[in-house]
Order: sequence, then structure tokens, then C-alpha cells
Amino acid sequence: MPRVSGVEPAKEFAHLMEALDRESYERLVLSLVTSEKNDNYFDYFDSRKEEELMYYWGLYHMLRRDINGHFHIARVDRGWEVWERTKKTPPD
Repeated sequence: MPRVSGVEPAKEFAHLMEALDRESYERLVLSLVTSEKNDNYFDYFDSRKEEELMYYWGLYHMLRRDINGHFHIARVDRGWEVWERTKKTPPD
């Protein structure tokens, strides 16, 4: 919540839904896999039914799929899936 915290996100998009077209989505994926950060946090997908979740939950599944191989889920911590880097991808 940048407006409340005064802290801007390190990524171009504060929220996945801001990457509304394929080009911006691909920039988001590239920024994650080439980042200096070694972990990423996702809302934990627990036993809730998908139809009870927000309409864009499929985007989070797609993002997990697209970073898999660069990151892996290491643990769940206080409601967050913690994905740790598997290998470093050099920038193009």
C-alpha cells in the first residue's frame, strides 16, 4: 500500500492486475527472474474454492507457472507462499 506506507514497490507493477496486456506481463516476469531478490511472496492458496476467490486468481497461477524453474515454493509463512530462487537468470 504505497500511499499509506510511503514505500514504493521495487517492481514496475504494485499489483499483478496492473500488467493488463501480454507485453506488460512479460516485463513483469522478466523483472522477477532477473531481479537481485532471492525470494518472492504470494498470497497462500489454501483450501478455499477457486470460485470463492477473486476473478483474477488464474493470473497468479500463470505467474507461478512462468517463474517456476527460476524459483520454487520453499514454505508457507504467516499466510504467504515464499518462493526462493532456484537459479539466477542473467539479463539479456
